[in-house]
Amino acid sequence: MQKYDALTYALAYRIESWDGYIIHVAKAHGTRLIYSVDRELAKKAKEMTVLNPFPEDLMKEYDTYLQRKIGNTK
Repeated sequence: MQKYDALTYALAYRIESWDGYIIHVAKAHGTRLIYSVDRELAKKAKEMTVLNPFPEDLMKEYDTYLQRKIGNTK
């Protein structure tokens, strides 16, 4: 198995560098499980299991709150 660093994962999956770091750390510790609110990460890093630790209704409420705070209502 080739060894990849965080930036290599970020470039390969076209994700943010911190997500690449999370993948690197998870693999270094022998797990494929990642907890993240990033919905796109699961689609891009398919060999990882990405779980959102928060219920979907809470995430929608949070998204609505943020949209109101920045003045962009849907």
